[in-house]
Amino acid sequence: DKCIGLLALACLQGPICGIQALGFGFVLGRAMDAIGMAVGPIILRRLGMVLTWTARVILSLALLVMVFS
Repeated sequence: DKCIGLLALACLQGPICGIQALGFGFVLGRAMDAIGMAVGPIILRRLGMVLTWTARVILSLALLVMVFS
């Protein structure tokens, strides 16, 4: 679903730096979540989940703005 959202934002000609920032947020968030779950402190997992969900909310809002503007 995240990849489809990023692809949709790109097809709607969203800003390139915004698409890259959201993609980086997803990748970093998932990596922090995985590290925190496997070996790291639990705070990494929580921060990773927050970062992933924040990027997802921003992506959803950006798609709504691009579609209805």
